[in-house]
Amino acid sequence: MKTKSSFKPYSAKRIMVATDFSHLAQQMLPLAKAVLAKGGRMKLLYIERPIMTANMVSPEMSVPIPDPKATMHAAEIARKHLMQIGKAMRGVKVESEVIEGRNVAKEILRSAKRWKADLICLSTHGRTDFQRMLFGSVAQKVMAHYNKQVLLFRPSHSRG
Repeated sequence: MKTKSSFKPYSAKRIMVATDFSHLAQQMLPLAKAVLAKGGRMKLLYIERPIMTANMVSPEMSVPIPDPKATMHAAEIARKHLMQIGKAMRGVKVESEVIEGRNVAKEILRSAKRWKADLICLSTHGRTDFQRMLFGSVAQKVMAHYNKQVLLFRPSHSRG
């Protein structure tokens, strides 16, 4: 006698994948594609932080200042890279966005809310507690402030 299962695999219609172009972030893409609902849409997002250059105040001291030209150039390279990734995601409706901003978590959240993402996918680099305390965790901030699903992809560490 067969019983009907009430289990339904999770799927989302609008998945936003935040990437930093790392190997780990690339490994997350097939997983994001697997949970994308039929006919769903995927958005690839990259946050370009301002590129800083040294401004010599005196021979002994320099002060970092934003370099808008370098930042724009880097953002353009990122756009092209996102387009290549999108083309490789065969059978998926993909759009991409590059945002220039200092606060990566804030920009991810802002973009996800604006785009009405059902799911945010992002990788986490598995930093130690001390590193997370020192630098903050983008993944932690996104999870704490997004009111829908967040899928984290983290590196596997061999123990022993």
